[in-house]
Amino acid sequence: DNGGKQSLSGLLRKTSKFSEQQAKFYFKQVLKALAIAIRGELATRYQTLKYLVDDEGNVKIIDFGFSAPTNTKLTTYCGTPPFMSPEITKKTPYGGAEADVWALGVMLYLLVVGTLPFRATNEP
Repeated sequence: DNGGKQSLSGLLRKTSKFSEQQAKFYFKQVLKALAIAIRGELATRYQTLKYLVDDEGNVKIIDFGFSAPTNTKLTTYCGTPPFMSPEITKKTPYGGAEADVWALGVMLYLLVVGTLPFRATNEP
């Protein structure tokens, strides 16, 4: 039981996309939480995080299981494919904070447009 919370992705599925104002509201909360993690020198591996929204619309980040220090190049290639940066999909060492920024851009696009910005292909 999520205690009255529902996932941000579940909310998005119900509406297909958010208004610009709604997207800004949710995205701003996500940015504030991630800024705290990054200030603590933790690369969040954003592409693996999950978000719950409470009855007041407050976003709660859950599952920091794949997080890592920000001061090293990362070589763990994990995440939800549509949110993974090119470095992760090419399996080359990458900066965690930079990969987080990539995934945030994908998230913002998804919140406002209602679709992912890229389609997966099997081509190299």
